[in-house]
Amino acid sequence: MPANPTAAQTAEPARRALRRTRIALAIAAAIYGYQLFVPPIVGMTDTGDFHRSLAPAGLAYPRGLDADARRAGFTRHFELVEPRYVNRTGRELDDIYVASEVLLLHLARHVNAVISKRGSFDIVAAGLVHLGVMLAGLALVFSAAGRLLPPRAHLLLLALAVFAFTDVGYAAWFNSLYGEPGSLVFLCLCLGVGLQAAIAARPGPWVAAWFLCAALLATAKAQNIGLVVPLALLGWRLAPRSTPRVGRAALALVVAALLALAPLVYSVTPPRNLRKSGIYQTVFNGLLYSSPDPLADLAALDLPVEHARYVGVDYWADPRSPRLDPQFDATFFSRVGLGTVAVFYLNHPDRLIAMLRTGGTRAFFLRYEYIGNFEAGAGMPPLAQSRAFAIWSDAHRHLPADLLFLTAVLALAAWRMARAARGAATPEARRAAEVLLLLPAVAAVQFATVMIGEGPWTANRQLFLMNAAFDAILVLAPVALAARISRGFASPATPA
Repeated sequence: MPANPTAAQTAEPARRALRRTRIALAIAAAIYGYQLFVPPIVGMTDTGDFHRSLAPAGLAYPRGLDADARRAGFTRHFELVEPRYVNRTGRELDDIYVASEVLLLHLARHVNAVISKRGSFDIVAAGLVHLGVMLAGLALVFSAAGRLLPPRAHLLLLALAVFAFTDVGYAAWFNSLYGEPGSLVFLCLCLGVGLQAAIAARPGPWVAAWFLCAALLATAKAQNIGLVVPLALLGWRLAPRSTPRVGRAALALVVAALLALAPLVYSVTPPRNLRKSGIYQTVFNGLLYSSPDPLADLAALDLPVEHARYVGVDYWADPRSPRLDPQFDATFFSRVGLGTVAVFYLNHPDRLIAMLRTGGTRAFFLRYEYIGNFEAGAGMPPLAQSRAFAIWSDAHRHLPADLLFLTAVLALAAWRMARAARGAATPEARRAAEVLLLLPAVAAVQFATVMIGEGPWTANRQLFLMNAAFDAILVLAPVALAARISRGFASPATPA
């Protein structure tokens, strides 16, 4: 480029980056659309958890659909229910799970009113909404990256991100009512809004949007509440330094309140049955399951020795579960909580490390044998899984399933991003690197929260968001190398 480029010459690289972004988004939309909307459509089998989202969204199962039918394949059509919050599944109201995913389902109901010919709620309406938010997040990430990265590195980012995140291991969740798709799309939206705030000349509106997106991500699932800490701190870092002192003081108070309220929110956000199941699972399928002396550990927890018969018994699926036993409830839940488990692990750090090592062997699964992808009427056998666009998730199985590998990758990513932030040539590049620090933070917090709060043996699906953040790190690694080879970050003022 000439020493004194014209405005047209300066704008041309930006136009090329925008063109690349649009092409990448079109390809992603086509791949998602083929999987989600072309029969036989791909989704996720309802293992019994859909009811938690159905009732708050004003929906219910079709009449006559029993639990066995739901396990045979994912349920496509649902009935609208009025008044809202009427649980038509026969489960107690306390088991309803109100989270930010419900906001997406309410939006999906409005979409469904336009696209449904039957009058019933079609699961593809949820797929459309999840896909729309995901594409919006990707658009923000890709457009910001177009200003921060050299052309070849930007092109590599687009190719790898589309390849990884249109995989059926991610796409299939969009046609479901689980909390996982909300977690994924809100994480993507957080990254996109954060990067836009990092490069914006006037970041104030983007920072406000950041806190909204952060709140949606933190409340998408109960296990996400631990993300309040890194999300709040990043919001503080993104706030423009030119903000008046009163405004920064108010923001500091907001951040401090979020950090202080996180434990309280975590203790009351999940419904009672979900909190109880989490405590039960982390004790009987985590702490005691791998214990060298379960009876001694029961004594340390002040629990009767007869509770040893529940070791390895799933709270929901196993007929031996004491879930409906009031005597067990009175004895166990009056003596044990997540605080009790945390104190136990603090007093036995070797046991904590052993439990985390076990969890590391189960960390990198994007697909689960007990969750199929097709509805019962699609002509597929029960629990059949789609083989289209499954290369990334198939390769995922061959990652070293080891705590040391997971820890090393996250630590290296955090170190490299922190180093990039310190050595950045511009404030925009520094803030962008700080935004990317969210990825190892999300992965680490999610892994620790799930392992301590759920235990390693029943935690596969709960590590979905950890895998999403980890995969984003895997995508960024070669992109960072390509950017380094091509001069590193370019100045946002002169797009590459």
